[in-house]
Amino acid sequence: MTKTSNWKASAYLFVIGQFFSLFGSAIVTYGIIWCISLKTGSGFWLMLGMIAAILPLTLFAPIAGTLVDKYNRKTLIMISDGTIAFLMLVTAVLFHFGFENIILLLVISMLRSIGRAIQQSAGNALVQQIVPQAELTKINGAFQGSQALILILGPALGGFVFGKFGLGVTFYMDVITALIEIFLLAFIIVPTLPKVKEISGSVLQQFKDSIHYLTLHLAEAMGFLGR
Repeated sequence: MTKTSNWKASAYLFVIGQFFSLFGSAIVTYGIIWCISLKTGSGFWLMLGMIAAILPLTLFAPIAGTLVDKYNRKTLIMISDGTIAFLMLVTAVLFHFGFENIILLLVISMLRSIGRAIQQSAGNALVQQIVPQAELTKINGAFQGSQALILILGPALGGFVFGKFGLGVTFYMDVITALIEIFLLAFIIVPTLPKVKEISGSVLQQFKDSIHYLTLHLAEAMGFLGR
């Protein structure tokens, strides 16, 4: 892989952009969960909120991995973040005019979770494309450290912003942080990957192959543990 002389600038711009994006995402995710909990007072609806925020991310990850291998990773991040930002802007406007609905929040959480699956898969792959192999551990440390920090602070920040300013403001914050990441990504120089043999089959077929590979090796691992 050809590396540019200014890989450090691209790498740290990427880490900073991801931090802003994850920051906004955590605030909205936990803000929605807090809102559902307080408005319904129901453990059942709270469970649905958690499922809507987490399950699509898990289920869509294999498809996201296939897309990352097939398409431009920087473009995928910008498209997913831009789509989420537009979605949150529309939702913020709806909330501004009094259209507050729990089902809408669940749908929004599911769509955001799918977008995050693409963003995270593309982000993890893009780091390895930008950073030289010898420096990958250092940058991955900064990248994973920022994710861990947001994971720790996310619930508290989401609850604080929701309690202080309301859910509509959290939506606008997510829009702003997503736009910041897209702006920073525009300045990142991504080295061109060397030409490789084109993988045959559609995205759906590649997804099926990856699921088959995963289930096969999981079955082998379970058999080994069961001995």
